Amino acid sequence: LIGYRHGVSWGFGACMVYGLVDCIVGGGLGWGIVSVLLDYVLAYGAMGVAGLFRKKGLLSLELGVLFGNLARFAVHFIAGITAWKIAVGDTSEIFGMTFGADASVVYSILYNGSYMLPNLLLSLVAMPLLYPAIKKIEKNHPLG
Repeated sequence: LIGYRHGVSWGFGACMVYGLVDCIVGGGLGWGIVSVLLDYVLAYGAMGVAGLFRKKGLLSLELGVLFGNLARFAVHFIAGITAWKIAVGDTSEIFGMTFGADASVVYSILYNGSYMLPNLLLSLVAMPLLYPAIKKIEKNHPLG
């Protein structure tokens, strides 16, 4: 919402701060500083790309939600195949399915997709419901 109202740089900054606070207050789990930076600071920060679709109506808000969530998923995916590969190792079996010598790509897609897809769908459903309130705030807010 901050990206939608104030643009990419504000959205990126606010989302990065949120990711860091979420990690600290929420007891974030990390495999070293690299995974903390990727999974919290940069992944949430990537949602700031939603600001590319700034103040252009409901369709733009929905596109911002879509691209923001896809950007966050991409960073989580990269963290999964780099920093978290240490935890997965050279596993070839995931959820009873056998893959090639390195299943970190599949694991990252399945693990991160298991929470990012519901997050995306809920966000896409919630935005049209919140849109009238967002427009009302924009009209009445002095910084609009």
